[in-house]
Amino acid sequence: MSDDGPGPSSTQKSMPVHTWRASKYYSASEGIKEMLVIERHQHQDDSRTQRIAALEFVVKLLDKLCENELLAVKNELDTYFAQGGTLSDFVKMSP
Repeated sequence: MSDDGPGPSSTQKSMPVHTWRASKYYSASEGIKEMLVIERHQHQDDSRTQRIAALEFVVKLLDKLCENELLAVKNELDTYFAQGGTLSDFVKMSP
């Protein structure tokens, strides 16, 4: 189903952007979580405690950004299927 004539619909054009962003946010979050494991096993001082708190905040932010991107994909798919789109049509038109 296309909302602007022949070719991929706007849903199919924007979904790769959302999924790409979600994967980048997820990867960054996982990398920082690995850093946190190392930081937590080091000798604790005020500087390290502040660094750990900052890294934990960044992880929460990245996780929320990832969640928002995945929610955008879900909403676009919901809209696509609510408008009568089918999975087989969607797969056929996917890049």
